[in-house]
Amino acid sequence: MNTTEFYNEFDVLYNQVNSNQAPGLDGYEKSVFLTRGQDDELRAYFTMRGNKYMQGMDEAPDKQYDFSTLIENRDVQVRSRNQLPSGSDTMDTRSLWATMDDDIFLVLNESVYKTQNGKDPKILQVKPISYYDYQRLMQKPFKFPPKNTVWRRFFDSETNYDANGKAYVQTRVELISALLDTDFNYKCSFIRRPNPIILTDLTGTDLSINGRKTVTECELPEVMHGNVLQRAVELATATYNP
Repeated sequence: MNTTEFYNEFDVLYNQVNSNQAPGLDGYEKSVFLTRGQDDELRAYFTMRGNKYMQGMDEAPDKQYDFSTLIENRDVQVRSRNQLPSGSDTMDTRSLWATMDDDIFLVLNESVYKTQNGKDPKILQVKPISYYDYQRLMQKPFKFPPKNTVWRRFFDSETNYDANGKAYVQTRVELISALLDTDFNYKCSFIRRPNPIILTDLTGTDLSINGRKTVTECELPEVMHGNVLQRAVELATATYNP
C-alpha cells in the first residue's frame, strides 16, 4: 500500500466507522495517526501478549523474515567510569556507561566482546535486569553477575547535538560487571524504529513527524499495512469521538 492508497483508504474506513459525522482530517493528521498505528503494530508483533496468537518473534519464524529489513547489528558507544556527563552518577561503582541511539526500537540480543592480549575476544552475554532484581541481588552474599555475564539496565537519557546543531536524544544504560574495563566492544542486535508514514509534504511548514518532513512510505511488510491502517483509524476515532 503506497501513500496515496493509505490516504484514500483512511478516509473510507474513518467515514464508515463514524458515519461521516466526525471532522475531516488533513494529510498531516492522518500521517500522525498512521505513524502511531505503525508503532503500536510493531510492538504487538514482537510482544507475545500483544497479538492474538500469543507468539513473540522467536515463536514465529515468519516474523523474523518479515522484519529482516528492520533488524540491524551495531557497536554501541561505551564510556569509562571517569567519562560520565556532568551531574550524572551511578548506583554501582562497577558500572560502565553505554549510549544507545534513539532509533533502537526493540533490543533483540546483546553481547560484550572483551579483548584478551591478542587472543580471540572473550564473549560475555548481556542480561537485562530490572531495578527490583538489582536490589534483590545486592542483598545476596555474592553481589556479582554470574561468570561470563554482564548485567544491563536502562538508566536515563541525554540530549546531544549533531554538526548542524539539531538536537537528538540518546538512552544511557549501565553495564555492570567486575570483569569490565574500557578494553571491550559492546554489540547490540535490535529492531530499528521504522520511518514515519508521511502522506503529504511538510516542507516549508513548522510541522514534522519524528524529525522528517518529506513524503515517506511505510517500511513494514505489505501484509501488515491493513493492520496499521485499522489501528490508525481506531486511534483517530478515539481522539475525536472519546
